[in-house]
Amino acid sequence: MKKAIKLISLLMALILTLGLFTGCTESNLSVEDDGDLETLTMTVGVPADSSNTDWREIISLWMEDMELYYTFDLKIVSVPTEEAGYKDFMKKVDRGEIAMFIAEPSAMTEQLRLDESLVEVDTIQKEYTALYDDISEAALDLAMEEDTYHWAYPLSGSYQGLYYNTEIFEQHQIAVPTNWAELLTAVEGLKTAGVTPIAAGFADEGLNYMVDELILSEGGVADHSYQPTFGIVSSWERAIQHLKELETAGAFTSDCYNNTFDNAVDSFLNGQAAMIVAPSTAFNGALDLDTTGFMGLPATSTGKRGANAIVGELEYGVYFSLKYYQKQDERYMEALIDLLNDDYITSPDLYNMLKDEGTFSAVKSYYDDAENNIEECLGEILTAEGSEADLPMSKHLYTFDNLVDAFRNVLTGADMETELLAAAQTEIQAAEEAEAQETEKD
Repeated sequence: MKKAIKLISLLMALILTLGLFTGCTESNLSVEDDGDLETLTMTVGVPADSSNTDWREIISLWMEDMELYYTFDLKIVSVPTEEAGYKDFMKKVDRGEIAMFIAEPSAMTEQLRLDESLVEVDTIQKEYTALYDDISEAALDLAMEEDTYHWAYPLSGSYQGLYYNTEIFEQHQIAVPTNWAELLTAVEGLKTAGVTPIAAGFADEGLNYMVDELILSEGGVADHSYQPTFGIVSSWERAIQHLKELETAGAFTSDCYNNTFDNAVDSFLNGQAAMIVAPSTAFNGALDLDTTGFMGLPATSTGKRGANAIVGELEYGVYFSLKYYQKQDERYMEALIDLLNDDYITSPDLYNMLKDEGTFSAVKSYYDDAENNIEECLGEILTAEGSEADLPMSKHLYTFDNLVDAFRNVLTGADMETELLAAAQTEIQAAEEAEAQETEKD
């Protein structure tokens, strides 16, 4: 069934369960006396899809279960995906006519935040301190704006890191590396066994992922999200040195700078290579989830990367209208709290309707019953105390592609200091120009 239809089923189920626990409410969460029954009405936004033909049948099953408590008047609106539809939708959220919606982060959600139309979820958590208890710290990191605030309650995300073929490691009795020294040892063992240690497609975006991971492994989250203000960033310099170290150790094929990332993915999937650095969205359903493991690229020998730090992005979150939340009738607030605390939103069944091989659940308890090896690996990272995540560097830097080109140039013979200094200066100039444009708008 299509993902958006599953999302509708999810949201409607949440609303129905919400009705069960919140009791009487009124317009936009309204209640009218009707004998022993109450009619509850709420307007919600769900991801747009070209075909919504099956959702009514799905929801009717839930409504049958809940008819003992309520009759429902549920209004569903699609969250727009094109700029032409943003304006009307945003007005309705701002007025509290749309109580909540599920969406991916976008220009629209960013503008709603800037317009102060959304609830800052942390304000809810201050009063209801258990709100985040079952949410991964890494997922909360990815839902954070301006390193301070959460405007979405995270549901799922995508991730990036080092994938490895467990069968190859077992066949050649090589330990899966957990640190940089062990990674170099594994490279040597795999090379001796005639297996390409790490599939690399550095002719295109494959080098982007490697640079992204290496800078996190070298500098930790702080340097990974750092925007240069002068000179060469030392963690960039050390990341190049460690990439050279891997290359010298024979981690990649000799044609890696002419090889595409798609070819590298194929080499990993067909068992020619034991490892690959890639985003979770790279495999198009072809990944064997039972014979594949996942981790962040280990911290370098001089690195600051935490053991449970990953690169990722928020995929879906729940956003709430501030006007709806601020209604004087406190039952409106209670309705939102019940929705966020509801057991259904954290249930494995709910996430199973949404997931694919490229997503992770923001809910820690989901991993109590991991279904495959990838989920076990993700669970170890996401449920650990001190788990953390950062957005890809392309989200922090205006000129990330330029930095990657600088890495490529150095690795193929150019002077490191010259290339990295030029990359830093280009980024500084781009940041200054962006700041000037924002100042003009104000």
